[in-house]
Amino acid sequence: MKTTKQKANGKSTLKTRTIATTQAKTLDEIWGKKYSKFGTTDPEEYFAKISGMTRMDLQKECIRVGLYPNDRRDIMIERLQKACKRDLALAATSGKLAQPVKANKAANKILQKNASGVI
Repeated sequence: MKTTKQKANGKSTLKTRTIATTQAKTLDEIWGKKYSKFGTTDPEEYFAKISGMTRMDLQKECIRVGLYPNDRRDIMIERLQKACKRDLALAATSGKLAQPVKANKAANKILQKNASGVI
């Protein structure tokens, strides 16, 4: 969808500019930045990042993300991966519009009766 805005430039003529607008679904898309807790919208990129971290770095990452740190490196990586997948899945589904429910003929007949005032 394109909209046209007119802006006065202080002279007798008007400057016209066209702004392309799209339907953004997440804050990252609206602001053009990555505000996710995990710093990316690609889980594989995040997994590669945490797989190279030391135990102390993983503990700091767990605290930063809001998870309880552990002494075992493999447990922290597993928890961070689960949290990342869950967070990104929620972000992906939050912007989707609900699909309309299609009623069958019998349901439409009942709805038509109630709409006309017949109970």
